[in-house]
Amino acid sequence: MSRKLEIGSNFWLTSEETRDLIPLKGSVYGLDKWKYCVLTSSGRGAIKLLFQQLPQVKRVLLPIYTCSSVINPIESLGIECIYYPINKQLEVDIDGLMDLIEREHPDSIYFQSYYGFDTLASVRPYYHDLQDKNIIVVEDITHSWLSDFNTTEADYSVVSLRKWLQLPDGGALMSNKHVLGQIPQYGESDKIVVEFVKASEGKERYFQTHNPADKQEFRQHYVNAKDLLQQDDAPHRISNISCSVLAKTDFDEIIRRRRENATYLRQNLCNKVVEPCIPLNDNKATPLYFPIYVKDNRGTLQKELASHNIYCPVHWPMPTQVRTVMDADNSYIYDHVLSLICDQRYNLEDMSSIVKLVNHV
Repeated sequence: MSRKLEIGSNFWLTSEETRDLIPLKGSVYGLDKWKYCVLTSSGRGAIKLLFQQLPQVKRVLLPIYTCSSVINPIESLGIECIYYPINKQLEVDIDGLMDLIEREHPDSIYFQSYYGFDTLASVRPYYHDLQDKNIIVVEDITHSWLSDFNTTEADYSVVSLRKWLQLPDGGALMSNKHVLGQIPQYGESDKIVVEFVKASEGKERYFQTHNPADKQEFRQHYVNAKDLLQQDDAPHRISNISCSVLAKTDFDEIIRRRRENATYLRQNLCNKVVEPCIPLNDNKATPLYFPIYVKDNRGTLQKELASHNIYCPVHWPMPTQVRTVMDADNSYIYDHVLSLICDQRYNLEDMSSIVKLVNHV
């Protein structure tokens, strides 16, 4: 087993990070290529802010492989959501998309890449044709924020920053083509930040004491923060704590470590019951996770990893809105995908622990 007490689970702030705050000067890493950028407290807040500014949008095409935090803020504005197919390599089914466009006449199409890999490479050349038809193109770069292939060709881009590091909150809405409205009357999402800080303090304490009671306490604060986030998709302003963390972070090191860890997983996983979701080895990709398909008994593998304190999530639970429009490929993604941890908190020793368990399950 790894020298780490656990692998995976929530990011946490150190006491120094919550105490010694510094301002964020200039742009957030990787977002300076957009002319206009508004920082929000979450990705869903950025989505809500975007579509609040587009009253002409009544119908949006979304990928069928997505999460409820993308769907819900759009539906909350009374916008109809229709779902286009994604293949097992997590790429857009171009023919299926074009058929839907012809049939449904959407006002906007929402694209998202997956896990840090350029799964939109085949569809991005169509952006200009779609825009010529007055279809608003939105690209979600949450999974590809730190990859090298992001472009500004879409009308708008959104990102959830907090998925990548120890941020209590953080998202952004960007555009090169359109001036963005500012966040309205909402201020910081204070309650979420308070719960995240309490969770971080508890987790830091648990790593020192190994006391199960401390673990139970900090996990409840994380649950509280998540619940508050899900209950409120209003576009709040990003917190000062998150701005400070962004200002202090060595993103080059994050990118290096994630790529190194993912490369190790790719080269050393050897089990007939698992396979990478995305076969190509993309040197421009900075993985959010390393996604695999577990051909049989995903839950068994996930539980075995958890029994060794390795917590690999499933992205995502199938949203209720897409259940009635599933085909075999899309169902397979939801039923078999598992996200292996490869983030900057861990090293090759930790990746070896994951590989040994996956290869021998």
